[in-house]
Amino acid sequence: ARLYNNIGLLLEKFASSFSGENQHHLYLEKINIHQAYQTSIKLHQSYQTYGKCADVTHDYDGTCLNYALFLSYQDDFEGAVQILSNLFPSNNDDNGVGEGGGDDGSSSDAGRRIREDAFRLFMFCQQQVD
Repeated sequence: ARLYNNIGLLLEKFASSFSGENQHHLYLEKINIHQAYQTSIKLHQSYQTYGKCADVTHDYDGTCLNYALFLSYQDDFEGAVQILSNLFPSNNDDNGVGEGGGDDGSSSDAGRRIREDAFRLFMFCQQQVD
């Protein structure tokens, strides 16, 4: 699942190098980016539902954030809100931003930063949609 997230990130960098004359190729790369992130999210959700092997919460949160950033750069704010609503399904006071998930402090801090960044993006995109 992490591999597909990384593929999505690499394809984004690759697609950003295209100039105007390669619009068809750029369109195809964007389709690949969507597929990579969607596959990563589906795999992470499967791990969370069925797997007992490892905690993939931070990886899942990071994938959702990366995909939502990609969508927001495409001005697809509704799509970004939809992806991030997986992380923030209801309007709780802290929206799960303070939830950790690792035994060591650095893992918890990294997870907290991802959730904070995701929540800020979520709120921004919601404002754009409204």
